[in-house]
Amino acid sequence: MSREEEQYLRTETLIGVTSNRQEGYHFNPYNPTYSSTVHGDSVCWESLYYVNPDNGTEYGWLCTHYEYSSNYTTIRWFIRPGVKWSDGQPFTAQDMIYTLNMIQYDPAVPMQILVADLINATSENNGLTCVITYATPKPLIWTVFANLFYYGWRVVPEHIYSQNVNTGQPGGESLPLPSQWAPNEPDEWVATGPFVLYSASVEGPFIYRRNDDYWGNALYGLPQMKWIIRKLLSLGEQNIFDITHNEIDLTGTMITWTQFKSALENNPHLQWIEHLDARPRVLYLNLDKYPLNYSSVRWALAHSINQTKLTEYTLEGHGYESSAIIAEYPALEKFLPDTVGTG
Repeated sequence: MSREEEQYLRTETLIGVTSNRQEGYHFNPYNPTYSSTVHGDSVCWESLYYVNPDNGTEYGWLCTHYEYSSNYTTIRWFIRPGVKWSDGQPFTAQDMIYTLNMIQYDPAVPMQILVADLINATSENNGLTCVITYATPKPLIWTVFANLFYYGWRVVPEHIYSQNVNTGQPGGESLPLPSQWAPNEPDEWVATGPFVLYSASVEGPFIYRRNDDYWGNALYGLPQMKWIIRKLLSLGEQNIFDITHNEIDLTGTMITWTQFKSALENNPHLQWIEHLDARPRVLYLNLDKYPLNYSSVRWALAHSINQTKLTEYTLEGHGYESSAIIAEYPALEKFLPDTVGTG
């Protein structure tokens, strides 16, 4: 059956929304135009390790656990046996090593903190242990490798990326750098998660198909939904119509309280569920530009903005002011400063 002929049964399909981003629909998390929100990051990509932000409980996922050397310069990640990429290839320490080397080769990609002071990364235990050694102690580097509260390190499949990006390999000069590659062909959309990107375009929806060969099926089972469709966000009355008539199941933060109340009048089965968003809304400034490179100017801007009114207006009473640029989850309090920084 072709992609055009595929039927999406409503009872097997979860429909959400995504913002109308025009950067493209590629599947490379190390291209700066990639958006984890737009591209449905978490249903395809998985992290080595997760932490419950409410209570601090740690969960091994792609890896079962990690260990530090006594001086915190070496961290060992122990890969869960049986983990596979969505195309059936095994997930190994070599994929982790390749991803670190890729980050180190191209300074334009995110996660540069992982390669600062990096000496080397090696494989042990037949590819099931990745040993990463730094020149200086890194007692908190595990929190960058892991998914502490929202977005963890993305390991890429070496067998896909090594054929498509330039990391200094012989013959790779004609290939784009990792930060420039924009994979937009289905056979390039390879990750480890329970869903695979099935169809995507700038104009149309992102469609994800359940991976029935998901490596984690024996441990966790398969999702009930066979399809996830993320439609481009409509505005105004169309958005309310779609929600009211069950054409959208999940909106995330892309609906206002006023819009929800309007839809609820015609569909009493709708639910408004509040949660602590992992990413507080912040004002980003270019610290390299005058006069924003002066902390006194930034403090003046901060004090000139009535954050209480801004929060009440934009979130319509369904939010509060944050003192940090990350969500103030209970398990993260030990990582937050006692007071707001000085600029």
